[in-house]
Amino acid sequence: MVEKQKEGDVIVSTMLFDDEFEMLHDRVPIAKIGKMKQRR
Repeated sequence: MVEKQKEGDVIVSTMLFDDEFEMLHDRVPIAKIGKMKQRR
């Protein structure tokens, strides 16, 4: 891993889509996101 890649914060955006669109996370720090569960 390049040294520059080890620095900084991780921001996550998560979207679900099929025939509809659902935004789960929009630029949220990864530390604030819990484990994802499988949805049915």
